[in-house]
Amino acid sequence: YNQFYAAEALLREQGIESDSQATLTPASWLPATSDTIVVASSASLSTPTQLNELLGWVFSGGHLVVLPPMDDSDSDWLRDAFGMAFVELEDPEFAEDTSADADGEDDSPDADVDYLLQLGSTRYRIELTDAADATLSDDEGVVIARRGVQDGVITLVGSEYYFANGQLNEDDHAR
Repeated sequence: YNQFYAAEALLREQGIESDSQATLTPASWLPATSDTIVVASSASLSTPTQLNELLGWVFSGGHLVVLPPMDDSDSDWLRDAFGMAFVELEDPEFAEDTSADADGEDDSPDADVDYLLQLGSTRYRIELTDAADATLSDDEGVVIARRGVQDGVITLVGSEYYFANGQLNEDDHAR
């Protein structure tokens, strides 16, 4: 099961080459530095050999997008290398959809937008040791942060929700 299949299919549909790897082992494989890697933070990426390879790739021009850990891994390696880390909200309150009124009409001010980012689905925030180049925040803190590092870019995104298939198991529903 590839939880990012929909995102991968959407990229291909847009003419952007896309591929999935079950695991990322920087010492064995990394794409060209003109590419982007989207990966969950994990302890395996913080081992010295893997981390040095990954840092070298980013510093040489790669764009690394890191999602929160899918296990109990910490993100100290991100703080040490890039000055950013994931912090889990102590009591995440996920937003309920209250935009439709009793007659089923959507009267919210956001009803006319093409895309609405649901920040309430994000249980991690990003801690920054220094200012980032760009951030997206809500009342709970920074949800997405981007920083240039040497010739590359690091982006932390507080939830895999924005890339994942959601409840889908196999089909391409990225359209």
